[in-house]
Amino acid sequence: MSYVTDFPHTRTYDTDLGFLIKEFKELLEKYGIVEDTLNTILERIDAIVLEEINKALAEGKIFLKTEYDVNAKTLKFIFKEVE
Repeated sequence: MSYVTDFPHTRTYDTDLGFLIKEFKELLEKYGIVEDTLNTILERIDAIVLEEINKALAEGKIFLKTEYDVNAKTLKFIFKEVE
């Protein structure tokens, strides 16, 4: 990587500050898009996971077994991949 060829405008920083500002604004805009996408995923992650688990159960890809212990009054859920 050559400093001069990869960053041609840095040699004339004082005369081309506008270029750096423009590049920074574009970077911020792209970062905003990534941040919005991440926030959308985080808002929907519970629904997405639930949909995928239900789909896998319906398609027989995973097995769900329940065991109830009368003495301890506990219910155990056992998930495993169907072979």
